[in-house]
Amino acid sequence: MCDEPGVSRSGHHEWRGRKPSRRARDDQTPTRPMVEISEKRNRPGVRRMRAEPRALGWRIGPTRT
Repeated sequence: MCDEPGVSRSGHHEWRGRKPSRRARDDQTPTRPMVEISEKRNRPGVRRMRAEPRALGWRIGPTRT
């Protein structure tokens, strides 16, 4: 399977054993407040889903919400 995409076996096994990158961890962090907001309010809009975590101090950009 590694031959088709041009990846070595050792490279594949190294990739599988890596911990998640900082960006991947940062992308998962704001989900908890977002879930709480959506449970607290019935169908909140995009503006509210961005505004409330920002009010709590979360840094949320336009492309990583």
